[in-house]
Formats: sequence, C-alpha cells, structure tokens
Amino acid sequence: MGDEYSAKDLNELRYTAKTKHDYILCVEREDAMIDRIANFKPEIVIVGQAHGDYFVGDGKQVLAEKGITVKDYAIEGTGRGSTISYAEVMFGPRQSTDIAHIDRSASPNPRRNIERQNFTRRYNAVTTGRINPESNPQFIGTWDTYCRPHGLFEVHQTGEGFAGLIEDGFGLAKFKGEIDSRSLQFVKYYDPELSARIDDADDEVIYYVPIIHEATSTDGVNYHGEYSGEKTGIGKFILVRR
Repeated sequence: MGDEYSAKDLNELRYTAKTKHDYILCVEREDAMIDRIANFKPEIVIVGQAHGDYFVGDGKQVLAEKGITVKDYAIEGTGRGSTISYAEVMFGPRQSTDIAHIDRSASPNPRRNIERQNFTRRYNAVTTGRINPESNPQFIGTWDTYCRPHGLFEVHQTGEGFAGLIEDGFGLAKFKGEIDSRSLQFVKYYDPELSARIDDADDEVIYYVPIIHEATSTDGVNYHGEYSGEKTGIGKFILVRR
C-alpha cells in the first residue's frame, strides 16, 4: 500500500509544503518582480503594499544594485483618515473607489521586511535544518517537538555567561540564564522590533512576554525540558550543544 507515515511525519510534511509555498509566494516572486522591473525599466510600478514596503526598505539596496531607483512612494489608503476597515473596503456594500485614496505621506512598514526575513528563516529550516546556515550558533534546538522545523531555533551566546540572542522562524529574541552539564534555565524575550508572527495566530504580541525555559541533561550535550509563559502555556523543547 505504499509508504506509511505517522501523524508526526504528516504534520511535518504539511508544514514543509506550506513553508515552501509561502517562500515562493513572498520571496521568489518578489525577486522575480525586481528582475522584471530591472529588465523593462518602467517609470511607474504598482505592486501589493507588502512588496512595495520591501522595495523601499531592506530591498532598496537590492534594487540599487540592479540600477533601479525609487524616487516616490505612495500607498492606497482607505477612508481619508477614517476608521473604515480593510474588510469593509473589500467586502462591504460601498464601492472601494468611493473611499480609497492615495497617501503620499506614508512610510513603509518595517515589519514587512522582518516578515520576509522570517519566510527565509523558515524555508532554511525545512530545506537545510538550520535557521541561518551561514551562522555559527553554540546550540540548536526546537520548541516544537511534534514538528521540529516549525520550532527550530539557534542560540548565539554573546558576551559573558549564558546570554545572547536566539534566532528562529519568528525573528530574534534576547535571552539570559544559567547552564551547566546537568541543567539549564533561561528567560527569553522576543524583540518586537526584530520579530513578527507570520502564522495563523490571532494575537500578534503573544510572544512579547517572558518565556521561561528549564531543562536537564545526562551528558551535557542534549537538554530536554519545558518552557512556559503567561500566554504561551507549557510546551516541551530540546536543545543540543554543537
């Protein structure tokens, strides 16, 4: 009857497929847009706001290397300063042309750039088993033992003691704690300026609270334990010394 997969295997396959889809849709498609802009050299380019935010944000240098200069940036706003929601514009009874306008004073949303970086981090996780293959972390682990690439994270100790930065599919977090050959304990805080949720969670700030991690080890290399936080609940994690 062919290969048989466990529920855990299927969960990881589903996550891998979704991650690759998101990467193609956001990153590869965006790169193709830049190549076409460089090739055809249009005077005006109309793209989705997320793409435009990247073009005038982190992608500005990429465009410059291809001879593209962004002189003006504007977005389509709604309601001329009112509180009309996106859903009302798209699906409400009024025509979107009745309440849409061009906002030439808008600034790019920096979170768009973080989201693009996270798509790349997650793609790396499912294709290479690393968040950033070019970095040299002291530890690699996962906070999702049911789907390893989803929770994959890399620990970078900086300065003295067991402290530094953690990088995962949500971005960067600061951590500080203690570790020895038998146990570890640390507290993690995601940096709101360097991290962003890009999954189906309703609460974007769920991880901007202290998350406590505690684990034990029998060999000083492999640590198994639990994390807990006010909004995260309790979960299991694994950390491996490199």
